[in-house]
Amino acid sequence: MKIQGHIVVRRRAKNGNDGKPGGDGNPGKDGLPGCILRQSEWATGVEYRNDESLTSGTRYLDIAIVTTGANTFNAYKCLKTHVSSTSIPVTNTTYWQKFNTLQPVYTPFIIAPNAILHFMQGNQLLIMKSDNKTVAAGLVGGNYPLWVGASTPSSAPFKVSITGIMTAEGAIVKNSILQNVKITGTVRQPWSRSGIYISVGGSGETMSFDNIAAGASGGWGDGSINSMVTWTLADSGRIMRIANWKFDGETFTGTVDVTAPSGKYFFEDGIQKTKLTLSREVIELMGYGDSSNFYGWIVLNRVDFMTTKRYGSCKKVLFSGDVSNGTMILQKTFDGSKLTSSRISTGYYQVNLPYSIPHNEYTIHLTGYTCVRGNNIIYASVSVQNTNYFTVYTGDDSSPNDGGFTYEVISTADWV
Repeated sequence: MKIQGHIVVRRRAKNGNDGKPGGDGNPGKDGLPGCILRQSEWATGVEYRNDESLTSGTRYLDIAIVTTGANTFNAYKCLKTHVSSTSIPVTNTTYWQKFNTLQPVYTPFIIAPNAILHFMQGNQLLIMKSDNKTVAAGLVGGNYPLWVGASTPSSAPFKVSITGIMTAEGAIVKNSILQNVKITGTVRQPWSRSGIYISVGGSGETMSFDNIAAGASGGWGDGSINSMVTWTLADSGRIMRIANWKFDGETFTGTVDVTAPSGKYFFEDGIQKTKLTLSREVIELMGYGDSSNFYGWIVLNRVDFMTTKRYGSCKKVLFSGDVSNGTMILQKTFDGSKLTSSRISTGYYQVNLPYSIPHNEYTIHLTGYTCVRGNNIIYASVSVQNTNYFTVYTGDDSSPNDGGFTYEVISTADWV
């Protein structure tokens, strides 16, 4: 049959028969189990295996990983079983074949004991909040390997630099030993009224202030100051200041007493005291103890504070000593320098200063004593006051007599 130039041949097909199950073909044999794939970081002295050619037993195929940068690495397939060494590196193509790429892995669950992890998302591992969107913390390969509380290290309240510098805003540091600490800025604690404590966290723990306003009669004389001055090993080295004048709109009068418990003391003026009394003043204390005993509080300083009377100021003694018949028998100087003395004539002596001091920047206090002339009373008076020395007359009447005297040279350089 011919249709528009094409020849169409029609044939009648014979009816076919369905094939029978279990016909002439035989099922093939099961193949060998695949090799167990092992991945590890390449190192020397390790047996790496390629058991693809084995026909029985457990077979392994090792993949070696070599890190080439912070965010890059290469992978190599072991071609021939061997023990690695510097003479058989991964670049040896007889033993290794380099992969072009490694396929990504997704899994919601990882068990990796003793694993070596290389973070590849910009060389960082991000810890997300429960919304799975907001960054809570991170580990990175940059200048700040660890940070908490923000999406980036620059804005995080807590971060640790690669050199070990930790930044922590609002930190509460407890039971810590800090060594070679340098503080930039100021360290301060506000003044608090006696009996007021700082609440630490939400555990109910409290801590007392170190700067305390303790009012006497006319304010509060309830003895609450005694609860603020504690006597434990933790107080060793603690600095406290107690003020008695004015606080919270109240002005106090009278004295404040702080008492020590049995076996503990306040140390002041070379003696131990069981009670410390403050008038209108500020007192500074330091806790004193060792690793097993707390002994008490050393009184470091007392400062008059808005007194109602005239207490005066402390004099500044430059030099003091005793002179007998022109011989310097005892002296004390504030800077370790030395004075000399000599007898000019009967009852007339000279004391030489260790360096020049303008005559209007010091004054001299003298007292005669009778050890040289028996029971006769000896008087002493300044004759000449110069920049390098002063002279002294001694006697028991209007005529000079040999004798002794004590002196104090007091600075007037800060007098106004």
